[in-house]
Amino acid sequence: MAGHGGKRPGAGRKPASPYPKLQQALRDNEGLFVDALNQGLTDGAPWALKFIGERMCAPLKPSTLQYSIPNLKSGDSPQDMAKKTVEAAAQGTIPADHAQAMLATIRGLVELTDIADIKQQMNQLEARYG
Repeated sequence: MAGHGGKRPGAGRKPASPYPKLQQALRDNEGLFVDALNQGLTDGAPWALKFIGERMCAPLKPSTLQYSIPNLKSGDSPQDMAKKTVEAAAQGTIPADHAQAMLATIRGLVELTDIADIKQQMNQLEARYG
């Protein structure tokens, strides 16, 4: 930036941690923490299990995998599609969250079809009765 001699907001070395006392206290009491966690795991404490689970397993990310549902055909009625989707989820062919998303899509298709049918019927009534 002209006139600032190269000094820009956010430029330069970042400051040290604003919490050095807290960090040192955690380091000094690390053994107590490990002992408490170990005891919690031994006792089956929910907080300890949750803590370990969150640190050992990465959070689940949305999947872009595609699944096929057995016997699903393009000409199937929405009811048949929904039934086959639920059956596939129950048999473990597709994950339950994917089945839920597919059922929501089928429900949206039914709603769009209903709206189109209603609109067509309204147009026919208007044409007939003006």
